[in-house]
Amino acid sequence: MNVLRHSRLVAVLAAAALASGCGDNPAAVDDFLGCETVRSIQVGATVNGTLSNSDCRLDDNTFADFYFLSLDVPRTVTITQRSSEIDSYLLVFRESDAVLLGENDDFEADTFDSRVVISLPAGRFIIAANSFDVETGPYTLTVQ
Repeated sequence: MNVLRHSRLVAVLAAAALASGCGDNPAAVDDFLGCETVRSIQVGATVNGTLSNSDCRLDDNTFADFYFLSLDVPRTVTITQRSSEIDSYLLVFRESDAVLLGENDDFEADTFDSRVVISLPAGRFIIAANSFDVETGPYTLTVQ
């Protein structure tokens, strides 16, 4: 199933980056994964991104952008990926051991937007903005 391949491969990439000592340095993760961008995002922020041919390519040939989210205190967050051009697919991992904490394909009928609502402890997390199929195009990622 496509969903399982997404989860497994992103977890393997994240774990490999952490094992290589890249976990505390977004630039090093960028170099290790071969990604165009690895950025940080904060609660309350919305970023515009684009899945492109220069992003990380997963084993199912889809592309992914990675974002670090740091929380000083435990809290419930809502992470939303929206796009009118791609079928958004969203994954959330704990950075320390790359455990998949949440994922979503389509959270509403008649849209291709993704949303994960999750209670997280204090710590660092990896958000993967992805698409269900092999697609490129713009999206917005919001953390509330």
